[in-house]
Amino acid sequence: MGEAARSEGAAGVAAVPGAVTGPPWAGVLPPRGGWRQEPGLPVPDAVRELCG
Repeated sequence: MGEAARSEGAAGVAAVPGAVTGPPWAGVLPPRGGWRQEPGLPVPDAVRELCG
């Protein structure tokens, strides 16, 4: 069972796992190899039109 799934014994109380992937700001950095287009995703202009 994972760390997040274990409870502390009291109803409504659960343990929160520690950071496992690095500092909180790590997800906002661009990828080291640069950005790449993923197959199957809409083109950027279509996303802008849908969201704009």
